[in-house]
Amino acid sequence: MLSLISLDEIKPMLRIDGDESDHMLMILIGAASAAVMRYLDTQAPIYVALDADGALAPDAVVPPEVKIAVAGLVGHFFDNPTADPEEVFGQGRLPYFVTAPLYQMRDPALA
Repeated sequence: MLSLISLDEIKPMLRIDGDESDHMLMILIGAASAAVMRYLDTQAPIYVALDADGALAPDAVVPPEVKIAVAGLVGHFFDNPTADPEEVFGQGRLPYFVTAPLYQMRDPALA
């Protein structure tokens, strides 16, 4: 499972202490990372280096915009695991707080 942000990076961002939520966070990081890669589409390989198995390359540096987007999505799912109380998701779309930092990275023809 692809992880574009580590537990050590995301836990302070989400103000999470301890390790009782680590398993759930890893699942959410994987899902959010996949969603961000799908959003970036053909531009994803330009910004995120993957190895032949689709995992993050050992020398890869994930841009801060990508980490912020993943953290925002993880935080939303962590706080609201079964609902979308603010109705920030359109069907099949990512919320603005996820797409805003990524928008300039997208292929203009696909945006």
